[in-house]
Amino acid sequence: MGLPIPTNNNSILTFDSDAEAIRVLRVEGKKLVQSAKKIWRLYQASYNPKEYFRTGNSLKSIKLGSIKKLDNNEWAIELTFINDLAYHDSVVFKKGERKSGKSSHNQGHAIMLISQGWRTKGRFQNVARFGNYKGFDYLEQVKKDYLATADKRLTLEIQWQGKDNFTRKSRWD
Repeated sequence: MGLPIPTNNNSILTFDSDAEAIRVLRVEGKKLVQSAKKIWRLYQASYNPKEYFRTGNSLKSIKLGSIKKLDNNEWAIELTFINDLAYHDSVVFKKGERKSGKSSHNQGHAIMLISQGWRTKGRFQNVARFGNYKGFDYLEQVKKDYLATADKRLTLEIQWQGKDNFTRKSRWD
């Protein structure tokens, strides 16, 4: 989230000082975290998994970073998802794994998988929300929820590299 401080004081979309910009950014950052957690809880309330249990780590992964000055007239704060909490082992075994007795699993980033969806091959491919899921568009829903009440002097930028980068190991088989 960037925060320009325009030099033209005739605009209502300005901040009087860096201190005001920082204060507003702290307040808005907290609102963004609230939106992210609210939308995540809404998704989780939409169904009760039968194939696995929830740890709550994905919700805990939503963290607000510190305020940083990007240049002379721009400040930023980051909302991040702590990877160590957001990544989880798949309950779907890798191809040939059951027969070989190996116990390693593919890992997926829960937030991004829920946002963008997934599809597996094999015996689970036709099991809704387990073998395949079209996605909840989590990030876009957080953006809409936050922007409904956001300070109009701010901009919100989502930086995510996308579907190709949401698994640590290979794609699920």
